[in-house]
Amino acid sequence: MATGCASGSTPSRFGTAVAGHIHGAAKGKAGPVVVPLFMGDVPSRTRCVRAKRSLVRDILRDPADYYVNVHTPDFPDGAIRGQLTK
Repeated sequence: MATGCASGSTPSRFGTAVAGHIHGAAKGKAGPVVVPLFMGDVPSRTRCVRAKRSLVRDILRDPADYYVNVHTPDFPDGAIRGQLTK
């Protein structure tokens, strides 16, 4: 397992973030959650998560095949999507 930490925030116009994930899929496609980032209240803007080393290697090798999705009550399927890049 590998541990990674990141920090960030979502613009308030999208509402309160209730979940965030890294999904596996190329631009324009929807994919499964591969790394849960947070669920429910976020106690701080910095979060650390654990993932399998093989998955981390895959993400680093081809980040365009993954995206971050943040969910809100008004947008349960995703309020913000950001495709990963090198």
